[in-house]
Amino acid sequence: MNERGANTALFLVGLLFFVSAMSGAVMAPEIFGNAVYIIHAEIWALAIAISAGVVILGQVFAKWYGPALRIAGNVVMLCVFGAFAYLSRQAVFGDLLVAFSAVYFVPQCAVFIYKAALDLWRIEWV
Repeated sequence: MNERGANTALFLVGLLFFVSAMSGAVMAPEIFGNAVYIIHAEIWALAIAISAGVVILGQVFAKWYGPALRIAGNVVMLCVFGAFAYLSRQAVFGDLLVAFSAVYFVPQCAVFIYKAALDLWRIEWV
């Protein structure tokens, strides 16, 4: 898995999602479920975009704060996609979102957290 490519794509998707939410488009309750409306669409979009941006910044820095930023961004993304999967499981077409969130994005974030933790462990603290 290419962490930089995945997070660049998620950053762009988050920004497009934010623009769409600001223009008045709503998240479809048939896909996302009614429970997802507890949090506004703009907040979901910003959480995805900002956390992906933090991960991208973490890839730029090679010191200890690079892997720490990657861990922080991926933990937020893990929470966002875990919440998507949990809140959309009762929607009419929510199976599609549950499949992508719980089966693809959540494990991907977990792998990226593990890789960043290994990078943080390998840093020479001299």
